[in-house]
Amino acid sequence: MPDSLESLQQAFQKGLLGGAAAFDPSQVIGPSSRQSSDERFAIYRNAYRLRLMECLQGEFPALKAAAGDDAFYGFMAAYLHAFPSTHYSLSQLSRHFPQFLAEQRPAQTSQAPDSATCLIELAQLERALSESYDAAGPEAAPLWEPASLLQQPPDELLALRFQPFDCVRLFAFHFPLRDFFLALRRGQAVPVPETRFQYLLITRHDYRIHLTELPDREGQFLQRLLEGATLLDALSQGEPPNPQELQTWFHRWGQLRVWKEAQPVPTQQGNESIPGSPPAAFGGTSAHGTSKVTFGDDEAQAQLRQS
Repeated sequence: MPDSLESLQQAFQKGLLGGAAAFDPSQVIGPSSRQSSDERFAIYRNAYRLRLMECLQGEFPALKAAAGDDAFYGFMAAYLHAFPSTHYSLSQLSRHFPQFLAEQRPAQTSQAPDSATCLIELAQLERALSESYDAAGPEAAPLWEPASLLQQPPDELLALRFQPFDCVRLFAFHFPLRDFFLALRRGQAVPVPETRFQYLLITRHDYRIHLTELPDREGQFLQRLLEGATLLDALSQGEPPNPQELQTWFHRWGQLRVWKEAQPVPTQQGNESIPGSPPAAFGGTSAHGTSKVTFGDDEAQAQLRQS
């Protein structure tokens, strides 16, 4: 018999997570007229396990539909054995699920993406939707218009490092997952799509999740900024966008509420004339202003409500 409430709770949890061999129920649970102590505890342990599986099914409905019930059940059972719940919040239960699937996938006969790759990426997408919905977002943030960038002088503008809202995610998938995912969520029986590279941006506005496919060049440029590159660094890598492209991109990102703020970082002087630089893209010569910019826009087209 455990000698304290804390030790009893720890032993009980060990029995729930580790199976019958990890805990002797007879120490704290007596038999009934019909069931032994082990049988009574097994009812609770099995119900707890089924509750965890219900949570995973609710978080990954598209993956379940794509993989099939039997395969998905096998995924869940193996995952919960490898990664039992250790956090007080069930929102953290699936945080290792996509990586677990990637590590358990069948051996590939070639480097080309296959159906298993598609299922793993689908799991990454659905997990990211949960994270995006729970993360801090733009709902209480001030609004921003792209023209506010003109408040920065050219050298400071190029030295800006952009900070996204915590709910923002960007993926470079091997499959066009946006339409595939939405079709599965609508209950449609659709096959795994053909391979096609897709940049998929996840944002949130008014607690609605947005899934936006981006052209490759825009996705590559945004990825650099999200990874911490300054505007100058991002423009210096690959083919720089022309002024119209850059204006279009920042306008879209403003609508989708990508950016929380931007902070200047030290940079070398004399870089204002880089082709496609933001001053030209946003309308001409900029004027001196504040060193911190807040972003956002009150227009967004909700493509998915996270339930």
